[in-house]
Amino acid sequence: MTGVSRGAVLDAELGFDNTRGEDVREVNQNLVTETHDRQWSATLQGDFNLPLDHTLTVVTGFRNWQNTEIREGDFLPRALVGTAELHDQGFVETDQYSAEIRLASDQSQTFTYQVGGFWWHSDNQQQFTRRDITCATTTLPTDPVTGGQPCNVADTVNTLFPTATSNSDVNFNNFAFFGQGTYNVTERLRFTGGVRWTRDIVEFTHIRAPGVNATTGLPATGPGVSGSPAGGTIAAGGNGTNTSTGRTSNNNFSGKAVVQFDLFEDVMLYASYTRGYKGPAFNVFFNHTAPTNSLPINKETSNSYEGGIKSRFFDNRLQVNASGFTSNTMASRRTTSFCSTVPSLPT
Repeated sequence: MTGVSRGAVLDAELGFDNTRGEDVREVNQNLVTETHDRQWSATLQGDFNLPLDHTLTVVTGFRNWQNTEIREGDFLPRALVGTAELHDQGFVETDQYSAEIRLASDQSQTFTYQVGGFWWHSDNQQQFTRRDITCATTTLPTDPVTGGQPCNVADTVNTLFPTATSNSDVNFNNFAFFGQGTYNVTERLRFTGGVRWTRDIVEFTHIRAPGVNATTGLPATGPGVSGSPAGGTIAAGGNGTNTSTGRTSNNNFSGKAVVQFDLFEDVMLYASYTRGYKGPAFNVFFNHTAPTNSLPINKETSNSYEGGIKSRFFDNRLQVNASGFTSNTMASRRTTSFCSTVPSLPT
């Protein structure tokens, strides 16, 4: 779909009126695009009663996701002189494993608490192939209808077929220990505090050789098919290999503090502070090269403050909630918002 004019020749190649902007819903391309997506998961949970009315909960899980994408990159019916054909095919498979163990105290006591540990591992494998057709000149005549000069795909001298394939493997490991407790000062007033220690370990391997001409195997470049290997050229600070690797890790303490007060039986006021955290990552993609793209994306932390009211009326048939909050992070400027929920009837 092309929502804006790309010039008289390419507009004519499309064969439909694309002056309607984002209202255009027609396509004229020579590739049938497809998306195949499959995922499944399994979770096992066990709850065990312990002495002193404690409960031990163990949760384990596994998830598999597979995705295949066939993508049209040029959105045209053929390659033209000066306008390349660009077709992509990618496959992604992700396996995720997780385990959590929690110990919870008797929830009827004045002071209640919960402590536990968490582990999460993700293995992400991706294969991506880009195939181009380019030509600077052609042995075919100019199309009298469109004015386009089509590349002659049978002419392997003037027409090039740049292609490249990348394989990447990204692994995440996340470990955490956490605890949270609530102290009921009175029947109406209570305080809650929690803390979480997190360790993130991220590493990747990315392999992609420089682009070649599919018909000859000789070096060739095209749109999105570069001549630089994954390791980056030596002149640019890379190691000149087809492999790029990276590893980073980080530790963090985050937490929250909440105060709640029951103004009436069905009206509760609250205020909270939360220290948030998002771990580091790598942006691994098809034309990923070192050293620039091997630098990790920095972790993010946030400070969030919220206050509000939650209430129910008419034997719980009407609910009215409202809250105001502000949050700031290391990666963005402070934002302040106010929200309220429209009264609704429970279903």
